[in-house]
Amino acid sequence: MKTNNQNQEINKLKELLYECQENSKKQLELLEKVVSTAKLNNKGEILDVSLAYEKLTGYSKKEIIGSKAAMPNGIEKMLNDVTQDIIEGELEQITKDGHERWVKSVLVPMHDENGNKIGNMNVFFDITDKKKFERMSIKDSLTNLYNRRHFDDVLTSEILRAKRDRKLLAFTILDIDNFKKYNDSYGHVAGDAVLQTIGKLLNDSMHRSSDFAFRLGGEEFGLIFSDINEDHALAFVDKIRSEIQNLNIDHSLNGSLKVVTASFGLLIVNFSSDDVDKNGFYSMADHALYEAKQTGRNKVVLHSSNEDNLDFF
Repeated sequence: MKTNNQNQEINKLKELLYECQENSKKQLELLEKVVSTAKLNNKGEILDVSLAYEKLTGYSKKEIIGSKAAMPNGIEKMLNDVTQDIIEGELEQITKDGHERWVKSVLVPMHDENGNKIGNMNVFFDITDKKKFERMSIKDSLTNLYNRRHFDDVLTSEILRAKRDRKLLAFTILDIDNFKKYNDSYGHVAGDAVLQTIGKLLNDSMHRSSDFAFRLGGEEFGLIFSDINEDHALAFVDKIRSEIQNLNIDHSLNGSLKVVTASFGLLIVNFSSDDVDKNGFYSMADHALYEAKQTGRNKVVLHSSNEDNLDFF
């Protein structure tokens, strides 16, 4: 038979257990609201999401569960890579209303009591502000192209990749013809508009992940591209030259055409036989640009890396 003291101890334990359960419930409710999570089956279909994930994506739980909707771009590759280990990645998340957000995705495999993989738990951390800051640090504020600082990093990495794969790598510098005269005649506001227009044209011309467009400074731009042969590279760059001319932007002090044009210095290096460092890349392309300027402007001049000469196009 239980004594009064024993009954009191039991009641205290019950109260303590109840308090712990309530605290745990509150903590889980808080986590549900502040931590974005999604449970996935082995097919990548969503089984459940937290309230925070609904808020992050703009989709309701009803719209998400049972589908692959609202998952970040690139999640499929992470799902294919994850085995027994936790993997992380930074992914683009498009919300229901079409806004871009970025998330750090932490993917944790889930197993049953027999050790069989039954799915994944995905935890998301919103890193949109971090990505915006990163973009600001590598983008030119006027044209939204990559800036000179990022150019140095990309050229270094692309040269290393081309050496490893023994592939062609192309770099062209372009300069707007008589741009100082344009600014003096039409004003700096109009000049900035020209830079923005040409920046957009260049950006729209670079379609592949191995294509990069930069504003190197002032009226000078740069393009890096690879996996292309010499004839195609020349045709590609000359097409851009022609498209700039065909913008038909008035420039009364730019020769007989009276429109804005640009001159190009192009370097193509075949790393299966040649080797050029970052400084050499820039100086040879710049030398070709100088020749384009000196021999009439509005043209592409190719500097051949394996022959010390210049070809005009």
